[in-house]
Amino acid sequence: MSGPRTCCVVAAALAVTVVACGREDSDRQDAAGPVGSIEPTIVTAAIPAPTTSLPGTAEATAVPTVDLSTTVAPTTTHGPAPPTTAMTSGTEVDLGRSVEDRPITAIRRGTPGGTTVLVIGVIHGDEDAGAAIIDALRELPVPEGIELWLVPSMNPDGQAAGTRQNAHGVDLNRNFPTNWGPVGQPGDWQYAGAGPASEPETRAMVSLSEQVRPDLTLWYHQDLFRINPSTGVDGEIRRRYADLTGLPILE
Repeated sequence: MSGPRTCCVVAAALAVTVVACGREDSDRQDAAGPVGSIEPTIVTAAIPAPTTSLPGTAEATAVPTVDLSTTVAPTTTHGPAPPTTAMTSGTEVDLGRSVEDRPITAIRRGTPGGTTVLVIGVIHGDEDAGAAIIDALRELPVPEGIELWLVPSMNPDGQAAGTRQNAHGVDLNRNFPTNWGPVGQPGDWQYAGAGPASEPETRAMVSLSEQVRPDLTLWYHQDLFRINPSTGVDGEIRRRYADLTGLPILE
């Protein structure tokens, strides 16, 4: 995903946040259902709160709290802020470490306390096109009233190795607590891990999501060029994203 298509998707990622603005708390998508899908290009679903245990499965690993006040090097967009933009400077927040001790970070931009949008660039290490979208979103103006959280990669070990899984051989897209179940063996394409949220990368994302409670979450995969929404995602946002990107919706 590069060139004009990347620009289109980046613009759409910002534009759909306008649709999310002004929704009541009862319409928030932080309990939208299962996270992720088999091979979505874009998944618009928030991570539900983790359970302590699931019937018939291993115990969930305790999720640590991310200190959102802990910052790494701040990032700033240069030049005068457009009139529709609030807080163009970005603060880089340390979310945790990967299996191989690589940092997992998020960039917080926009209006503090506004409608919260979380964007994850890379979850599968061999699907890193989303990183270019994050790079662009770090520089573009953020619509007024939007608090934007950008996670360049939640799988830095897999990205470094060029593998789908993390360093434990786990498909992080199947390691989240909601509806977790044993799938495959270590290194298998869709290995779900030893238990729900067994991986440090997963726990970092669950902790972030529990604290910021996003109204809308975008996950980027490749390369089927389609929108694959999780259960419960608002239809208006789904249609708006499809119109802006020209990508079909998988019903």
